[in-house]
Amino acid sequence: MDRGIEELRARIVDGQRRGVRQHPSEVRAAAAELAARAQRRGVSLWSTAQHLGVGMQTLQRWMASPIPRLRPVRVIDREAAQRASPAGAIVHLPGGMRIEGLSTEELVAFVRALS
Repeated sequence: MDRGIEELRARIVDGQRRGVRQHPSEVRAAAAELAARAQRRGVSLWSTAQHLGVGMQTLQRWMASPIPRLRPVRVIDREAAQRASPAGAIVHLPGGMRIEGLSTEELVAFVRALS
């Protein structure tokens, strides 16, 4: 293995020892790029995964999925948002539904009707 592969493997193994559940995006991107270059040279994906110390399916997933990027968010002053929102509770249901502007009694009746 060349030095770049050894350094990448060391970062992956170190993360595994520390119990990292998801490796940093730069590690995943470097591993995916390394695997793509190796495949172009005729090296099997399994062999590359073995050298890196990860499973072949993990390496395939890293190659197939785009690396998540940070995206801009809007930060809202909670107090200002509460002043601007209608009276009553605001409820976010698991399916993404947002309920607002109802009294407590109306909200309870609505949620019961959903179930």
